[in-house]
Amino acid sequence: MDMPADAPHANTPRPTPRYIAMSETATPILRLMRPPSFIEFNGSASRLALGFPAEDNDVVFSDINARRIGDIVNDTWSDCLNEDVDRLIPLIAPPPSPLYNPAPPGGVSGVRVVFVWATLRRSDRVRFSSHYAIGFHVKAPHHHAAAHLAYVLGRFSINVYSDYVQHNTDESVSAPLLKRLSYLLYDGGALGVMLYNRGLDVSYGDARVASENDPENCYSEEFHIPITTWPAADPTMRDAGAVHSAMAAARMLVRT
Repeated sequence: MDMPADAPHANTPRPTPRYIAMSETATPILRLMRPPSFIEFNGSASRLALGFPAEDNDVVFSDINARRIGDIVNDTWSDCLNEDVDRLIPLIAPPPSPLYNPAPPGGVSGVRVVFVWATLRRSDRVRFSSHYAIGFHVKAPHHHAAAHLAYVLGRFSINVYSDYVQHNTDESVSAPLLKRLSYLLYDGGALGVMLYNRGLDVSYGDARVASENDPENCYSEEFHIPITTWPAADPTMRDAGAVHSAMAAARMLVRT
């Protein structure tokens, strides 16, 4: 994964990372035709805690394309990423959704995202065939949220697979696979959560090491979990609001 440069090791002991818990409720895909103004991360997330907003003209629930999205993401490679982004966009925001817009000429660039790295509770790992829950908050230019989310999903998959191939030493651990995806899409970006199997062990371990070596940039004091950003030098993606929104959306989307 793209990680900030190491800093001197922090001597302060870290609390045990918190888990993201899952219920047996299916995690739907949520597309918003308006910015998620109901997500106010000033210490109050009452609407999130109460559940999802009602489906109406501005809120659409769908998981019809979830399996197809996962198949493309798990099979993407660097040399076909732009092509796969083009395939993913209409699945993420199917036309005639106002959120559907093709990738800009020349492909997606200037991607900005924060990832929050958490593990599932032991009781949920077998049930969901997953081990890790990676929350994310993508900030995108006007009209290009679906394209930027598509790029993030594909590039993340490529990166964690590369980590696995280069550094995995446990033959019992299979390659990383996106097992489940849930997201909240709005015109200015996307929030959501990816569930991965143990193939993410190496990448998660790297994130943990970075959080210990460079806690200022790679550790959330609020949630006691590692965080990473693209680009690594973007402080706006490490601020409390961006991290909180990623974690709160992940918790809401997995119905904790």
